[in-house]
Amino acid sequence: MSLNPTQVIGAGIEYKPDRNEQPLFSTKLRIALSRSLVLSELKHILVPLELGQEYEFRRDLKVRAFKTYHVIPSQGYVIYTMNQKLKQEFIGLPGTEIKRLKLSGVEITNTVSTPEIAFTGDTTSEFHS
Repeated sequence: MSLNPTQVIGAGIEYKPDRNEQPLFSTKLRIALSRSLVLSELKHILVPLELGQEYEFRRDLKVRAFKTYHVIPSQGYVIYTMNQKLKQEFIGLPGTEIKRLKLSGVEITNTVSTPEIAFTGDTTSEFHS
């Protein structure tokens, strides 16, 4: 795991003021601009995300990009905590039985994602957990 801070940006967003014009801000240009605007020597990781795409910061923390509505193309981000919960069918079993099942290769847990905070900027959003 990297100790450098991670910054997430929209990967597929390209602002075109007119359908006939070239994009003003391509992903490649936005990455370069973002790197140049950081006014410190702090190393960081830049992660471009498409709508719906997820990035796992750690095993228990991820971010997902979602659609927002603005006069220019935009997207928001929601951060989730992820926890392993014992599957319903195994609740109430003795610990020794659960351990035996796990060691035999049975998947005994489900991953539960809980939205913790969302960032939309000055937009409205289309967010579904």
